Amino acid sequence: MLDVNERRLWRRYERGLRVLQVGDAVRPLASGEYFNPDVTKVLLNHLSNHYGDAFDTCITAVSVEYDVKHFMREVGIDDPKTMHFGEERSRDDFGDRPVGFVHKSIDPGDD
Repeated sequence: MLDVNERRLWRRYERGLRVLQVGDAVRPLASGEYFNPDVTKVLLNHLSNHYGDAFDTCITAVSVEYDVKHFMREVGIDDPKTMHFGEERSRDDFGDRPVGFVHKSIDPGDD
């Protein structure tokens, strides 16, 4: 088992991933109760502007997946690709994408 620092280094150097956390609130998204459309649109717009065509993927809760895909189109992503939590463990659809957005969590205890 890896500690927090070792896991961060493994993601960065072994997998080539860099994870940037935005905010530190612990609010589950499973019910959609804590979904903030305005903040979501701002983040999607920023990622789209910064990464251009390299950004077109998002993992989120099934309760808001439709809305997130709609917002991705609104910010100029022609063919957004989304999946909901749980699918990412059995599929590797985004494995070749250089940039992705993991939107919230369904359970604050999630890894």
